[in-house]
Amino acid sequence: MIAWLAFPDRRRRDAPNWWPTIKALMDGLVDAGVWDDDNSRIIQGPDHRILDYTIERGHVYVCLEITHPELAG
Repeated sequence: MIAWLAFPDRRRRDAPNWWPTIKALMDGLVDAGVWDDDNSRIIQGPDHRILDYTIERGHVYVCLEITHPELAG
């Protein structure tokens, strides 16, 4: 899993600081039945990455890229 982030400005940011938000999204996917659990046997990552473009002021963009292990690489 890759957690893509984009912000309304180009300030330096530490992408892993968004871990609590990403974890909440992952827990929501478990609650929704997407996965049975989000342990490391089921989910690898997430790898946090910041996109190289800006978005509308007052917003933050978060996208979870989920790839089946057999299709990755």
